[in-house]
Amino acid sequence: MLSNLVQWRSLKSRVLVFTLGIFLVSLWSLSFYASRMLQGDLQTMLSQQQFSNVTQLATLIDHELEDRLQSLEIIAASFSPTVLQNTALLQTTLNKQVIALRLFNGGIFVTDAQGTAIADAPQAAGRIGSNYMDRSSIALPLKDGHSMIGKPAWGKKLLAPIFSISTPIRDHQGKVTGVLVGTVNLELPNFLTPILNRPYGKTGGYLLVAPQHQLIVSATDESRTMQPTPATGLNPMLDQYMQGVEGYGASLDAAGIAELTAAKGIPAAGWFLAVKFPLTEAFAPIHAMQLRMLFATLLLTFLTGVLTWWVLKRQLAPMQQAAKTIALQSHTNQPLQPLPVQHRDEIGDLIQGFNCLLAIVGLRETALFESEQRFRMLIEHNNAVILQIDPASGQILDANDSASVFYGWTRAQLCDMNIQDFNTLNPNQVAHQLAEAAHGKRNCFVSMHRLATGESRSVEVHFTSIASGPKTVLIAIIHNITERERANEKLRVSDLALKAVSQGVLISDADGLIVSVNDAFMAITGFDEAEIMGHTCLFVQGPLTDPETVAAIRSARDTLTNFAGEVLNYRKDGSMFWNELTISPLLDAQGKLTHCIGVTRDITARKLIEDEKKRLNQRLRDQQFYTRSLIESNIDAIITTDPAGIITDVNRQMELLTDCTRDELIGAPFKKHFTDPERAEAAINLVLGERTVTNHELTARTRNGLETVVSFNASTFYDRDRTLQGVFAAARDVTERKRLDRVLQEKNIELETARLVADKANFAKSDFLSSMSHELRSPLHAILGFAQLMDSETPPPTKRQQENIAQILRAGWHLLKLINEILDLTKIESRQIALSKEPVALAAVLSECQSMFELQARQRAITLRFPPADLAYFVMADQTRLKQVFINLLTNAIKYNSLQGTVEVTCKPGAVGRIRVSIRDTGMGLNPAQLSQLFQPFNRLGQDASSVEGTGIGLVVAKQLVELMELMDGTIGAESQAGEGSVFWFELLSVAAPAASLDAAS
Repeated sequence: MLSNLVQWRSLKSRVLVFTLGIFLVSLWSLSFYASRMLQGDLQTMLSQQQFSNVTQLATLIDHELEDRLQSLEIIAASFSPTVLQNTALLQTTLNKQVIALRLFNGGIFVTDAQGTAIADAPQAAGRIGSNYMDRSSIALPLKDGHSMIGKPAWGKKLLAPIFSISTPIRDHQGKVTGVLVGTVNLELPNFLTPILNRPYGKTGGYLLVAPQHQLIVSATDESRTMQPTPATGLNPMLDQYMQGVEGYGASLDAAGIAELTAAKGIPAAGWFLAVKFPLTEAFAPIHAMQLRMLFATLLLTFLTGVLTWWVLKRQLAPMQQAAKTIALQSHTNQPLQPLPVQHRDEIGDLIQGFNCLLAIVGLRETALFESEQRFRMLIEHNNAVILQIDPASGQILDANDSASVFYGWTRAQLCDMNIQDFNTLNPNQVAHQLAEAAHGKRNCFVSMHRLATGESRSVEVHFTSIASGPKTVLIAIIHNITERERANEKLRVSDLALKAVSQGVLISDADGLIVSVNDAFMAITGFDEAEIMGHTCLFVQGPLTDPETVAAIRSARDTLTNFAGEVLNYRKDGSMFWNELTISPLLDAQGKLTHCIGVTRDITARKLIEDEKKRLNQRLRDQQFYTRSLIESNIDAIITTDPAGIITDVNRQMELLTDCTRDELIGAPFKKHFTDPERAEAAINLVLGERTVTNHELTARTRNGLETVVSFNASTFYDRDRTLQGVFAAARDVTERKRLDRVLQEKNIELETARLVADKANFAKSDFLSSMSHELRSPLHAILGFAQLMDSETPPPTKRQQENIAQILRAGWHLLKLINEILDLTKIESRQIALSKEPVALAAVLSECQSMFELQARQRAITLRFPPADLAYFVMADQTRLKQVFINLLTNAIKYNSLQGTVEVTCKPGAVGRIRVSIRDTGMGLNPAQLSQLFQPFNRLGQDASSVEGTGIGLVVAKQLVELMELMDGTIGAESQAGEGSVFWFELLSVAAPAASLDAAS
């Protein structure tokens, strides 16, 4: 069996190999497809699990950082000025912060305004006296007054990798006097340890990265802690994470190891947490499955091969027997006999078809013999010269009688000759022609053949290749074309002469149809010869062709006279051209018209030049008129002088300025008409040197002595060859402007003095209100405290006393609110208020306000209507101050509303790029006089004597907050009618939702 298998020409061997090949390809394709699908699905599932896991851990780290930051801010806010000024007391207070010491395993410390540590807990860290201004976590809070999470670094005293969280410490005036700093020691157990110290899978792990510092903060692999991140381009997924992209994917790390990664941002610090998992570990089960499939495939392949070979051997046995019979018959001279048919299957059909083919071959051999006899008779009795030639040697195998007559040799002589004996070409050329004809590449040649008399004739030889037994012969049919060649040569010379003419030439017949054109005519019109032949000359005419010229051409043709003229024609592409045309008729011996010869010349360029010359002349006349009109219509006095300062032209304004006529001015020196001739002459010389002068003041004087101050502006002008021609100057009367400038300067001085006085008074008012408000708060807090103590005494006070105490509390809280609003107003006016510009979700702010005012509205039976909770508008604002604006406007809408009224809040797009928030109430409304007094401090619009408490400051504070253009970019306003309620609205800059908000929403 093995010997049969190695016989590759055997049909059984090829079918067997082909079957096994299909089996192996199909099985391995299925295996590869299943593996790829499993790998893709497994990679997607593992990546999603990774991202879910890292999202939970990143959220946990973010909350931990936020808790520590808030803890420091609470501690910093609790430091009173007394504690900050007493170092010992500050150290004692710091030692009592047990919770903070638990949150920060590296301890906490306080620096002064210069960044020097003045208190430290625990004191064993030894940070007191060290200056930390080189650390951004200390310098930036001192400068900007914002809390921050600092860059991870090596601690100066702890000598370990740390990162710091710092918050500014402010005095009672809001000035930053120091920084409270908490440190996290990354070498000791900390809140990151339980998260990062557990591996992901067997060999995977976590990375905590600070992309803004290109630093690995901490990692499951401790050797990577405080190491720089890999260079850009080594890990594409890490590059995306460094740019702020969150998600997951597969890539190669810096060492070239394929791995799955996922990352999630930590907004509190601007860091991100990443997890990595090697692909080799992820796909280990699939690789094991592929190995098992390999062994199973090899076993199945062996069994399939054995079974296929056995089946083929049985099925192909009749075919092998038939092949042996055919081989045996082919070695004898006996006629082929039909083969026996053993089975009625495909092989039996093949043998039966072979038997039918034997019968058909016999019939075709008989028909072929008869056909050869007929072909021989056809050649013998044909009048054309026919030769039968061997293509390999060129030997003439046979010739007919016509060939003997044409060449002058007998048939026997021709059959002893070679085609090269009478072909004038060299033997290589003749052999090349025969080879091309034998291979069917070319079947027609023109040559010169010699006759038996020695003469030569031009012949056209047509070859036909036919099979004669085992080889191919050529049948050559030869035509004498000597006379035709002579006629063609004459025609060729005529055509060359016609084509050599540079002008366009066309020839038409007696009916006007074009029968010939030269190349110049086709180049002029753009038409090729096939598009021109058989048409009349109308094909080059168009809408603007002169009908009279066309009629003159037709008349000359009818009268058999010559025509010469110019006509506008059209090219193939539709463009027009001017044609200088000459037409001459050709007559036969009887004087009858046979042809017309037309000679054309393209004169479009000449016509264009003539037309352009006319247009330029007219344009020059128009330009001169326009220039003169422009000069005369100018409100300034216009003068031109030559290089010597002699006036060469002026306009009407110059005549009025000098009280001289144009004739008197032209030819006079320029300096003559000014109060200071030397200064005027110097101005001309300055223009000639500098090429231009602007705003040079001169004083013009009329002949009557009237003086006018003018602003002199001038420049030099040149001719086409850049030769200096003189000076072009304009003088504008600035006498009135000079007077107005002096008046304006005096007014500006008065206004600046008044503004300084007003600013000084305003600052004095703000300082007074601020200081008085702070001075009033302390005794007011004492009054409220004692009143609350009196209300809670045992035994309780009498009803009369309780009413008095309630009156004291009500008045005290009202006065405290008034003082707080005054403080806010003074801070806003002095620009001491700190605003944070960030995208704010209106839905979140309105939700808080709704919960705050529901009870107050319910007490007055007022219906509140807010936008839906899924409102998707974001504005650029300070969230706290925006909430304060809503509180002030909603408080007024409820206080001044009618009982069982309605307050409706709406949000919709306003001006381009803005969101308008409107608060509508159903109160008494405002008349036009009251609307004009809105947003004035302490003006309650006539409500001072009403039972509704108020200060008249809330609307002013809201307006000031909204109109802080450098941060909130907002506007505020109101609309109202008496008896119909009011609408207070404000607009803020609309922004897109931040990425973090979108992720939280999803």
